Amino acid sequence: MIIDYLELKNFLSHSDSRIEFSPGINVIVGPNGAGKSSLMDGIRFALHGITDRGDLSDLVMHGKNDLSARLGFRLNDRTYEIFRSVTVMKGGNTKSEAEIRTNGMTEATGTKSVNSFVQKIMGINSDTFYSSIFVRQGEIDQLVSQRPADRKKLFSSIIGIDELERISFLIKEMHSAIKGSQEKYFVDPETLESKITEYSSMEEEKNEKTESIKIYVKRRDELSLQLKNAQKEKDDLNQKFFEYKSSRNSLDQKKKESDALKEEIEKLQRQEGSFFEIRERYERLAQDPLYTNRDVIRQISMDLKILEEKKESMKNLAKRAHKAKELKEEVEQLLPFHKEFVALTEEKVRLEEYLAARKKFSEDYRAQLRTLEREMSILEKIKTERENLQRSLPSDIVSIEVTKLQNITDELNGEIQEMKREIGVNQGAIPALESRLKEIVEKETMLKGRNSCPICGTPLTPEHLSEVLHDYDLEISKYENEKKRCIGRASELQMKMKVVSEKLSILNSQNVKRYFKLASEILEKEPLIQELRNTVEKQRFLYDEYEKYEKLHQDLQGKIQSLGEKDDEYRSRKFMYEEYEKQDLENELKKMDSTIEELESACRKSMDELKMDEKTIKDAPARIAEILKNLKELEPRMEKIAEVEKDISTVRAKIAMLDSEVESLKNKVEALKDIPDKIDAFQKELEELQERERENSSELQKAELMVETVQNSMVKLRSEIDLLNERQDRHKKIENALKKLWNIKRSFDKDGIQSYIRRESSEAITEKTRRLASEFGLDIDDVRISEDFDVDVSVEGNVRSLSSLSGGEKTALAIALRLAVADYILSRISLFVLDEPTTFLDEDRRGQLKNILQNSLRDISIVPQLIVITHHQELTKAADTIFSIRKSHGVSIIEAS
Repeated sequence: MIIDYLELKNFLSHSDSRIEFSPGINVIVGPNGAGKSSLMDGIRFALHGITDRGDLSDLVMHGKNDLSARLGFRLNDRTYEIFRSVTVMKGGNTKSEAEIRTNGMTEATGTKSVNSFVQKIMGINSDTFYSSIFVRQGEIDQLVSQRPADRKKLFSSIIGIDELERISFLIKEMHSAIKGSQEKYFVDPETLESKITEYSSMEEEKNEKTESIKIYVKRRDELSLQLKNAQKEKDDLNQKFFEYKSSRNSLDQKKKESDALKEEIEKLQRQEGSFFEIRERYERLAQDPLYTNRDVIRQISMDLKILEEKKESMKNLAKRAHKAKELKEEVEQLLPFHKEFVALTEEKVRLEEYLAARKKFSEDYRAQLRTLEREMSILEKIKTERENLQRSLPSDIVSIEVTKLQNITDELNGEIQEMKREIGVNQGAIPALESRLKEIVEKETMLKGRNSCPICGTPLTPEHLSEVLHDYDLEISKYENEKKRCIGRASELQMKMKVVSEKLSILNSQNVKRYFKLASEILEKEPLIQELRNTVEKQRFLYDEYEKYEKLHQDLQGKIQSLGEKDDEYRSRKFMYEEYEKQDLENELKKMDSTIEELESACRKSMDELKMDEKTIKDAPARIAEILKNLKELEPRMEKIAEVEKDISTVRAKIAMLDSEVESLKNKVEALKDIPDKIDAFQKELEELQERERENSSELQKAELMVETVQNSMVKLRSEIDLLNERQDRHKKIENALKKLWNIKRSFDKDGIQSYIRRESSEAITEKTRRLASEFGLDIDDVRISEDFDVDVSVEGNVRSLSSLSGGEKTALAIALRLAVADYILSRISLFVLDEPTTFLDEDRRGQLKNILQNSLRDISIVPQLIVITHHQELTKAADTIFSIRKSHGVSIIEAS
């Protein structure tokens, strides 16, 4: 994980702060209370939405009611941005919002969803994350300065063993609690056995009563069957009695209906005698010759009308034949104009096909011509702008080739980085030289005026003393010269770096970038324009030919348009003439004449057969209409006569049917006259059966009640037995669970998984610490971390205690241990944070810390990104990026330098 930037608004003392971190060593320096550690609180809040300062509302700047934090970082080749905010509502409640984006796309919103997503991409929880890569104030050398017991406790906390201890303790407490609750499920075996025996006795009694119930049920079923059959027989008798009564009633009713119908038929016969005169008149009209031949007369009348219409049509056909002759003459006169129009039209079609086939070419040519003109205009503007910029730039910049600009810029950047590194090396060597000079001067001062060694007490001769002082002077001169050389070299490199930086600044200026961008565009556009010119020149001849044929097409179109009216007139006259020709008017005239003769002959023949002349035929329709009118007036009376005759026939048929039914009913009544006596005798037998059935039902109910009583007692007893069995099973299950729980507890103990983690972690941390100690340049042969997290170091083959190490060695070893632990937990360290690492460190140990940062941890293969928060300025000498932080009127201000 590499942090790119952090933005804080209204967060503790940060009103509106943004800090952009870079790979390498980032040092945040400032006095105590300036708001340095608040940045780490901001990272903690942005990543996981948590704080160790109390409630989230405690993070809101005094006098404000909301805060926000935005964190940008990279992880596994992806870019992430987290945004979180907190609003303090009325009443003191807080409202939190959160969002995380991956490569600009929203992945999750809401506090819980964002927290889950962060843990998913990091693969560890927040506690492990902070305990591994964050070193808080005063903790930098805890792993080597603490008592062994405290060191073991700290190690266990960092790698999670104390959590296993806590789980083991919780399981032990759970075991004790379950053990205490087990006793309430104990069951006395004798009590359970007594209940089972009692239940068996009840079951035997129930079985005996059940057998007696079966006997009563069988008897009940037999009686029920007898009653059912008896009831059916009774129903049959009742049905026959009903038929007897119904037949007697029907017999009386049918006699009455027959008498009434006989009276009705006498009335209808009297009415029938008055219809003779009406029937005679109707038949006379219906037999009139005009009425009987009305269809033939109607057909003759229609044929006479058709004959007149055909004669009129004959005259019209003669006129149309004359018109057809006139149209033929007009068509012959217009034919030459039509032929010329067709020829020109065909020529136009051929031209249009030619033009259509080359239209795309013409459009492409015009488009290329427009593109050429546009590109030439753009190129002219670019050249003008470049010439204007060229006048304001140095000649050595203008002379650089476009293709070599990036190489030159890269070379200058490389020179600056190399000079920075060499300046850092020289500046880093100066404190060591000064320290050595101070030590030699102190030794020289101690020797002057003495005749014996101040350390071992060995006597010193004047010659020996002079020789030693001379050696000290030479050594002092050597270190002073080396110091001057380092200072001079650093100053020389800074001057040179300033010149290179100024040149690089000019190359990176907007005008220079714009100048070379324009030059690149000119190089790109000139070949393109030349290619467009060549293409346009090659296609110009074909385009000119296309233009010529297009003009010819326009001329043809004008001629065709002038001939169009004559052609339309020709087509119209020809169409009309062809329509007349289709009708074959001469044949039509002959056919029409033949049809007229046939109609005249048919009409004469029909009139001769009827012995009627044409006048009679023409007058006949009026007389036929009068006959039809009289017949229509008589039709209602004729219909009444038919209805009366029909009614007489219907009544006679009903009388015959009723007489037959009366005879049948008389026979049925005679056959059923003894049914009432049979019903009375059968009723007594049915009552005896019903009494026997009631007695059996009473006995059955008593037996069922006794069985139900025993059954209820058995259910209650069975429930008690089941409850006892359930408690007994529960007791056994708890016993088995306690055994399993105790085994789980043992697996979490120090001899279980803890032992494996200690062994595995101690080996991995030892290996990483050895490598880091070697890279830090520690003067020790070996270092080893035991399974109990004791730290042993070997110097010149001898095991030494941690207390025998110098302060600087302790600090270096502590950092190596911290990085080794973080590497073990995270598999690979990408970020490491030191919060006030110099707290409780003396000057010598602060110097050692600075040297480690400057000479070892600058190697990004160890820690790609290191963030150091300090109030000691000397640590800035080891930084790649420095941020100064101060307070103004209670608000933190960050400045990059």
